[in-house]
Amino acid sequence: MNIGNRVFAVQGYAVTQTYAQHIEAVKNGGYAQGVDLVPQKDNRYIESNIVAHSDGTVLYAGNGDGYGNAVWILHNDNYVTGYGHMRELKVKTGDKVKRGDVIGVVGNTGHSTGIHLHFELRKMVKPYTVNASDFWGANSFMNTSKFDWVDPTPYVNADLPNQIASGEDYTKNTIQNRFKVMLNGVQKGAYTNYAGACNHADRIGGIVVDGTNSKQIYPTYSATVKEDYSKNTIPNRFKVQVNGKQVGAYTKYTGAKIVAKLRNGIIIDGTKGVQIYP
Repeated sequence: MNIGNRVFAVQGYAVTQTYAQHIEAVKNGGYAQGVDLVPQKDNRYIESNIVAHSDGTVLYAGNGDGYGNAVWILHNDNYVTGYGHMRELKVKTGDKVKRGDVIGVVGNTGHSTGIHLHFELRKMVKPYTVNASDFWGANSFMNTSKFDWVDPTPYVNADLPNQIASGEDYTKNTIQNRFKVMLNGVQKGAYTNYAGACNHADRIGGIVVDGTNSKQIYPTYSATVKEDYSKNTIPNRFKVQVNGKQVGAYTKYTGAKIVAKLRNGIIIDGTKGVQIYP
C-alpha cells in the first residue's frame, strides 16, 4: 500500500493499473492513459471521496462515456487532471476548485471492472472546445490531437509543474494576454502568468515579450552575472531535467536554476552526473 496522495480524502492507496499498462492497452485499441488507483486503509479497500489535486477550474463534469461519471480540471500552464468512474459527482462544469476540495466519490461507472479511480494528466497544446453534445468531436478537448499525455505517477502526491498562487487567471492564452512568447519574430503563444510564458519560451528556445510595452523580459541578462541563457546544447555543464527528461542545459548555474525552479525540475552536473539542485 502506498501512503500519501493528492486525490483521495484518505491517505492510503494502491495502484491497480500502471501508466505503462495503460500504454499497452492503447496499442490494443484502448484510449485512456493514466493510472488506476484504489483507496485503502490497513491494506483493505475503503470508500473515499475524490478531491481536486490542485487549484483550477472544472473543465467538464458529467457523463464521460467510457470514463463513466468523470471530471476534468484545468490547472495552470494548460495542465488538465482527469478523474474517471466516479459513483457520484460533487462539482459541475465551470466550478472553481481548490486543492483538496471534494469533487466526487470513488465508483465503478463506465467501462470499469471494479471500484477504482482512473487518474490522468494531460498538457493541452492546441485550442479546443468543451461540448457535452460533441464529446469526441474533432475540436473537443478529448481529441488526442489537442493534448499530450503526461505520466501522472510522479504527481499523485506532488505539485504539478508550474503551478502559481491562487487567484491567477491562467485559463486564457489569447493574443491579448500580457506575456507573449516569440520565436524569430513570430508569436508562438501568450499567457496571463509570467511563469507559464517562460516555461513555453524555454521549450522552444524563444523569448517572452511584455505585451504592454513590447519589451523583452525573458531571458534577462544580469549586469553583474552576465548569464548566458542562450545555450541549451547537451555539452553544457548544468543540465535541467523534468521527470527524467532533459529540457535544457546551461553554461552557468544561475541560468539553470531559474529554469529548474520554473519547471519544478532538477539540475544535474554534466561533468559528474550527480544532482546538485535542489
